[in-house]
Amino acid sequence: MDIIYNIGVALGSIIIGYFIGAFPTAIILGKVLFKQDPRDFGSKNAGGTNAGRIWGIKIGLIVMIVDVIKSIIALWLVFFLIKITKLETYFSLYQNGILFYYLASFGATLGHCYPVYAKFKGGKAVSTVAGFIITTSWFVTLLGLIFFAVLKWKKIVSLSSLVSAVSITLAAWFMFFLSLFNADASALLMWGKDLLFIPSWEYALIVLLMAVLIFIRHKENITRLKNNEEPTVKWMK
Repeated sequence: MDIIYNIGVALGSIIIGYFIGAFPTAIILGKVLFKQDPRDFGSKNAGGTNAGRIWGIKIGLIVMIVDVIKSIIALWLVFFLIKITKLETYFSLYQNGILFYYLASFGATLGHCYPVYAKFKGGKAVSTVAGFIITTSWFVTLLGLIFFAVLKWKKIVSLSSLVSAVSITLAAWFMFFLSLFNADASALLMWGKDLLFIPSWEYALIVLLMAVLIFIRHKENITRLKNNEEPTVKWMK
């Protein structure tokens, strides 16, 4: 029965995260402040980059910050729900529930990309993935900062996003393999008192799935990159 319960909680975590992540930040801000839908302009994407391209960098940053927070809220909401309902006292939660926290952020990323509130046309996953890694690991976050180095160098947001997706995936798997030889050292690379988050293969797999989703959502950008047609940002020198 524990397997059935675990599957049920896993699905519940993804669903909760999905509906939080599906909050269409750019679309709501666009319609409220400018009477415009970001999906009708620029790259036709409902994310922070396109919002910044259309309405200015300040609006773009607001969108990105809210989208980052969506993933964080999803993870901690599932954490507190599990603790408040004391699910672990009714059955043996898989890895004490840690995997379900990860799945909540993964669900938020799916919701951000394919929001039910906005005809499944959302953002490109980068902000919600950032929220997940910021919450769970300072080491993976540090590797993710390569985004800004590439952006400074090439002035292309999509390229920066793709490179950082690869870097955080490598970082997550590095932590897992390190844990096989030195669990204590690997654990220090993540946040969380009493190892709330651990560098397991499940964590690395979630990061990998998120990175794959980033690549899927940047399919058109990848084509433009190959053809040297991807636009550069104008606000960075």
